[in-house]
Amino acid sequence: MKTIKSIALFIACASASFAMAENQDAKADKVIELDKAHGIEAVQPYSRSYYYPKRMNQYGQVDYIFITALNGNQFCEEEGYNEMIGGSIYCGEDESSYTTYDWYQRRWESLGTGSKNQCYPLFRTITCR
Repeated sequence: MKTIKSIALFIACASASFAMAENQDAKADKVIELDKAHGIEAVQPYSRSYYYPKRMNQYGQVDYIFITALNGNQFCEEEGYNEMIGGSIYCGEDESSYTTYDWYQRRWESLGTGSKNQCYPLFRTITCR
């Protein structure tokens, strides 16, 4: 019985590979149904990293982005991805302004740092999927 399932899985994977090669325009985040009878599905992973990402604030200035889960996910959604899956950090400077997403206003807004002599966490990279 295991041999039959293995052969069926192999055939389904081979068929899917040929179908994917023929259809280059298929979206990467779509589910490819390999074998509906056995409920076998596969997802082609697709992600992209953005380095030193920026967004325009309410004043029309382009600023680096404060690190929050909301900011990362919003950035990824605006770039056409489903979610943020990772990133890295660097420190912003005192007496500067950076941008953060205001969910209620549905826009990116400037936020000042003040002068506390500390690290203001900003996205160095955002990885979206």
